[in-house]
Amino acid sequence: MIDPLTPGPPDRDHWVVHASLAEIDLLRGHTGAAVRRGQLLGAITAHSSSEDHARKAGQRAAELAPWVGRPGGALAEVQQVLPLFQAPDMTIFCGRLLAAGMWACADLAGQARARRDALAAEGAVAAAEGLVGWVERMGGVPFTDHPWVAAIPAERATWDAERARVAGDTDPAAWAAAAKTWDGLGCPHRVAYAWWRQAQAHLDAAQPPTIAAAALRAAAAGAGGHQQLLAQVRLLAERAQIPLDAPAATAGTLAPYGLTGRELAVLRLLAAGWSNAQIGAELFT
Repeated sequence: MIDPLTPGPPDRDHWVVHASLAEIDLLRGHTGAAVRRGQLLGAITAHSSSEDHARKAGQRAAELAPWVGRPGGALAEVQQVLPLFQAPDMTIFCGRLLAAGMWACADLAGQARARRDALAAEGAVAAAEGLVGWVERMGGVPFTDHPWVAAIPAERATWDAERARVAGDTDPAAWAAAAKTWDGLGCPHRVAYAWWRQAQAHLDAAQPPTIAAAALRAAAAGAGGHQQLLAQVRLLAERAQIPLDAPAATAGTLAPYGLTGRELAVLRLLAAGWSNAQIGAELFT
């Protein structure tokens, strides 16, 4: 339905439809197209005086950036939008934006810890505390249940789970709570994201792969149609040697075309738009 309505670049009359197409580009795994379309949309909405337009544009950009290996860019988008909201009235709609910001902080903190970069880790934690401080100044409104915003409980659960990840805490229960609340809203990709993170938490806590297997298989089942998420779920399954539908190829067994499991993991990250440096940090640290 969307493709026939978007034959050319975004313009002021059709930018809303193009915003939907940018999300579809991401789900299809066309991250380059999603980034380019997002940049064009940002140029159009930058001249709008609407706080809500700015929030939605920042939210789209912030949720795209981590999938293309740019959590710092996601955090910058969130930090740019939040100062526009000086009073709690419209902040009931900011939970998703804030959760994306905390996701970015958690990714930055995790990458810093993997590099043993204490200064960068402290910066990520400080950025997360800045987001928490903003919520407190708004009286906690973005994460207080409201009859107009059904997603607030799920956004709050995700925010809490991402905050734990910033601190380096392995909290599978927090991700299970997020999965449950998103499932109640009928949001399968967000449910799958939470199950993927829960599986990571189990493995980070040095629990046996069999403990993480159920969550990871649930993530794979729900991630259909979201190519970036599905690639990450499969990558974690390969690294943990957890079979999803069938026994996964490992480093010692050959997949079709004679590829090892590690080679398949590298190819999936390349297809997702990751750079060589990002792949190295992900697979070899």
